[in-house]
Amino acid sequence: MNRSLAHRSSWIRTLALVAALLALTVGAVQAQPTPEDLQAKLQLEAAKFVNSEVAPTRGQGTNPSRFFGENVFSVGVSTPTGHILILGVDYLESTGTFWVTSGGATGSADPNFLFEVDTAGTVLQTVMQPNASAFGWRDFAYDGTFLYASDSAVLDQIDPATGTATGVTIPCPENPCRGLAYNPDTDTFFTANFGSPISEFDRMGNVVNTFPNTLAIYGMAWEPASTGTGGPWLWACSQDAPGVLLTQLDPATGMATGNTIAGDATGGGAPTAGGCDYTSDLVAGVPTIVAMHQADEDSAVAYDIDISSAPPSCDNPSFTTIFSEDFTAGIPGQFTVNDLGGSAGCVWNDDALDAGGAAAGPEGNLTGGAGNFADADSDECGTGSTMASDLVSPVINLSSATVGVQFNHDYRHLGTSSGNVEVSTDGGATWTTAQSFTADSRGPLSVFTDLSTAIGGAPSFQLRFRFDSPGWNWWWQVDDVRVCESGGANTSDMSVQKSGADNGDGTGTYVLTVSNAGPDDAPTVTVTDPLPAGVTYASDNCGGIFDAMTGIWTWTYGPHPVGAINTCVIEVTVEDASDTENTATVDGGGTDPEPLNNSSVSILGAPIPTASEIGLGILAVLMALGALAVLRRRF
Repeated sequence: MNRSLAHRSSWIRTLALVAALLALTVGAVQAQPTPEDLQAKLQLEAAKFVNSEVAPTRGQGTNPSRFFGENVFSVGVSTPTGHILILGVDYLESTGTFWVTSGGATGSADPNFLFEVDTAGTVLQTVMQPNASAFGWRDFAYDGTFLYASDSAVLDQIDPATGTATGVTIPCPENPCRGLAYNPDTDTFFTANFGSPISEFDRMGNVVNTFPNTLAIYGMAWEPASTGTGGPWLWACSQDAPGVLLTQLDPATGMATGNTIAGDATGGGAPTAGGCDYTSDLVAGVPTIVAMHQADEDSAVAYDIDISSAPPSCDNPSFTTIFSEDFTAGIPGQFTVNDLGGSAGCVWNDDALDAGGAAAGPEGNLTGGAGNFADADSDECGTGSTMASDLVSPVINLSSATVGVQFNHDYRHLGTSSGNVEVSTDGGATWTTAQSFTADSRGPLSVFTDLSTAIGGAPSFQLRFRFDSPGWNWWWQVDDVRVCESGGANTSDMSVQKSGADNGDGTGTYVLTVSNAGPDDAPTVTVTDPLPAGVTYASDNCGGIFDAMTGIWTWTYGPHPVGAINTCVIEVTVEDASDTENTATVDGGGTDPEPLNNSSVSILGAPIPTASEIGLGILAVLMALGALAVLRRRF
């Protein structure tokens, strides 16, 4: 071989060796799998009961508070149609009638129908659906001209005058497109299935937005912007506790606003959610969500969603609870009990439970609460006694001028006794009365007291319950105290960043970093993280709570000052390395000016190389370079 060619060949081989070593070393240090697109979630098919279609068994939480969701209209539809499997509902304001879908007269094996029903329950039209699936069309969406429904991965366009399909279809990202809603502002649809992500898609079937979801969604509805409700909003009607749950969502982010309605028992049995619709025409002047109750008598039920009509209450969605005490463990050390000059020992106390579970005092808890309660009981002090005592809260910080306190109580009056709710903004030097009780106010009773005027815009205050009984009188019981503030209590730009790593030994680590860019401190922060099926929760280092039934991990803490950073590490065992993607979300409890950074998606990446592995890679590169230098000297 020519010496020049041999030299060139050797040089090429050396360069190839160096390149290979560099690639291996860099790969060992940097190789991480890129996050995949959101995987198509398993299509959870419902268990097929005789007269309802229900989501698979899922964790049931406690019933959410009924904020503004009064039942203002209902009509049964099983009896007039003769069908026991009514699923979807849409109220057409142009005709003042309902269209409802049926999955069968006696069960899902029967043909599927569509009925037009008036508000009295009279059937006006009966149309057989052009499908042969078990349940047929579920939910409706209406674009102002046509109805749309689905029993598969396409939407069928329906003439609302006749109930017949037009033959026009739209591809849908779910199968079936169970919950449906239409956004007239963008000419797009929203859909979700039991536990699937919420997808927004156009008329070509292109997905334009995807949002995480943990609800067993059956129906969806679009609420346009309006006075009293704000908006626009997206509503999810789901088969979550207590069976019919309406959840208001921000359509730009898919996040819950905090406004929920727990459906009642209309229809009998144990109702569960079907489809739903929005209308402001069914009940004059009242914006409502009409939800189908799959029940003994399937019923269309309209719930009032006018937030502005809600009475003052810490349960009102415009309020945020910033302090609470239920006296479960008695009067806690953060409270102070003072004797203001009554008989010895006649002061506020916790009426502890005896061994049998009954209250030690003769009356028991009369407030409507359960278990222990705070009790100023002149009667127990006995004849000839007097009582003057107060129960004082710790300092409570505020970020709004609109403040209230809600509590359960039983005040039994006699003689010249009195009970006062008072506030102090100067460390207890002076007190201002916000509410007085000088006549019977018997429990069980929940009381809301507006503290705004008494506090006068101060940044913090203390609350006290003062009971005065100049003679031998009755009592004042107090339980379940909540302080709340309104008016966009805090404006906090909360953000969460999440990363994940596969440790290479069957375990994995997720790291969550939560920040607050202000402008206000966040009094209470909630981070939620639905863990994927491919991992099993093991532990965390921040006191989070994992619900094994729902698979959701929750971390609640507060306050979170502006500029502060909080970190939590979640340890998991890896069952399926291909299913480790999940999304963490953060909520600061108030207004967030930048909601796009409220969530973060991560997967468990490849194991991070150790320092020794990195060192060996670098050594290999140095050796290759040394070999190259020797070869160059030889030629």
